[in-house]
Amino acid sequence: MRWRRWRVPAPVFWLGMGSAALWCQEFLGGRDVLVPFILVWLQRGRMGAAFVAAVLVTLVQEGLASFALGATLATAGLWAGFVLAAWRLDPFNPLFMAGFSLYAAWWIPQAYGTVAMLHDVVVPLPSFFQILVQASVTWLVWVILNWLVARQDRYVSVSAAT
Repeated sequence: MRWRRWRVPAPVFWLGMGSAALWCQEFLGGRDVLVPFILVWLQRGRMGAAFVAAVLVTLVQEGLASFALGATLATAGLWAGFVLAAWRLDPFNPLFMAGFSLYAAWWIPQAYGTVAMLHDVVVPLPSFFQILVQASVTWLVWVILNWLVARQDRYVSVSAAT
């Protein structure tokens, strides 16, 4: 008997992945696992999907955070950093994504720290070890998402051709 491959509809797939990411974020002690949702689309050059993912991630992060505009500044910095880095480097290289994960792990606390200063709140910056842990989590989630999206894209392109 031949098993047919079935494809999960995109909204159901991303809703499930987003729910799993929020659960993982709670389970991992507040480590950010939503950033790779933006990176996977930026890497593929799908700016429309990346914009939608950025808006959704920003809305979720703004809802979870206590500082207004912290997630907006963090997302804008990630977008600009990715576009500038991908302009000269290959964004499909896993080492590029490892380096960009390190940048994201460093940038996000800086953005929130800047907004915290505007609110007259002193927020301690993370240690180098905490930045490395966050970069590892970001890279690992990106690897998983990249594999899943590539698998979905390959199935769609193969099934559309037949």
